[in-house]
Amino acid sequence: MKMYLFSDIHGDIEALQKIDQMLERENESFQVVLCGDLMYHGPRNPLPKKYDPAGVAEILNKYAPVIHACRGNCDSEVDQMLLRFPILEDYCEFEWHNTRCIATHGHLEDIDTSNHRWVFSGHTHVPLCQIKEGTFCVNPGSISMPKGKYGVGTYAVIRDFKVELKTLDHELLEVYEWNIIN
Repeated sequence: MKMYLFSDIHGDIEALQKIDQMLERENESFQVVLCGDLMYHGPRNPLPKKYDPAGVAEILNKYAPVIHACRGNCDSEVDQMLLRFPILEDYCEFEWHNTRCIATHGHLEDIDTSNHRWVFSGHTHVPLCQIKEGTFCVNPGSISMPKGKYGVGTYAVIRDFKVELKTLDHELLEVYEWNIIN
């Protein structure tokens, strides 16, 4: 089973439509992890070119049964009114392939991630994959407001212990593969 990891959509319908088209073509089971900042762009960010929070909610709701999500610093109670999956918790814990996972936006420092094999986060808009003390840490970057060396929207695809960092146009940027015995 695959896991798709997205963060920092910030209401950009055009970026999410590219993701939706990809997920519509997916022919195997998958889960989606959303690391916050789904619909609002925040006071310090410019409006995305195609800003449509209600449209973003409509697309995300199609995948509600397979979504694990947490609140970002730009998400609020009013956003939850449009979504059919919870986003108001600071973190989301779940199991995947018999391993403990936690998703957090990354803007809060007091979340205990020590008992998890996978830690997913966003917030920085910069993709990052690394192992810290036996924990796999993955930040997919942002599909709508990228920062860092790539300058394009990014997301991550995870299968087993292999993480692929891809562009919004689904081009492979980097692969991280860990040979780990559970």
